[in-house]
Amino acid sequence: MHSDDPFAKRWVGAELMDDPACDERMLFRTLDQFVYINRLVSRYRSILARYVLRDMAREPGRAYRLLDLGSGGCDIARWLLRAAARRRLNVDVIAVDSDPRAVAYARARGTPAGLKIEQADLLEMDRFGPAEYVFCNHVLHHLPDELLPRAIGLMDRTATRAWIASDLLRSSWSYAAFHLLSPFLRDSFSFEDGKRSIRRGFRPPELLAAALAAAPRAAIRIERLAPGRLVLLGVHP
Repeated sequence: MHSDDPFAKRWVGAELMDDPACDERMLFRTLDQFVYINRLVSRYRSILARYVLRDMAREPGRAYRLLDLGSGGCDIARWLLRAAARRRLNVDVIAVDSDPRAVAYARARGTPAGLKIEQADLLEMDRFGPAEYVFCNHVLHHLPDELLPRAIGLMDRTATRAWIASDLLRSSWSYAAFHLLSPFLRDSFSFEDGKRSIRRGFRPPELLAAALAAAPRAAIRIERLAPGRLVLLGVHP
């Protein structure tokens, strides 16, 4: 049956920054802007505080490891290290990105104690496990449907306590609202790729079905957060 909803299905096109030949200056400018985009709309601070820091605080005397997938410029990893230190919690973060230019960008901005930055494909994450937690922000939507269960299954096998995937809700509202950021996203891939990312995003049943098939032993739930976000969580008993 024909649907009048242009967001009924995931878009299968590529994002500009995923092209290995994309302009490096524009890529670095995009990574600069991600610091503010992540802070403004991704809700990563509340997500990590709720699902990682709170869980760590149950056993505050032990050491933890978190694997941050698709880490870009490592702004999220650096925030987590600072937030854990303020709470007197001990965590090491392994930040993994497949783009060697993003890895070089992140390393050039320093590697504080507890942070290790690695270049690897998302589907090689088990090289760095096990880790108590696996986290990814705006990563799963880069994958085609056929690779989504494999990636979630790897997250589930690598994480010993919990894995968290924060991503984009695919909707006409999200797409329209994102246009409000256009004046602030100049001279980069951020605006065009942001629109493409939303079109590649998910509806809750799609993401939940992939997770249930890939990680049958985990306690899985999915939540919607404003603005236009989905958080997929898998917890091991």
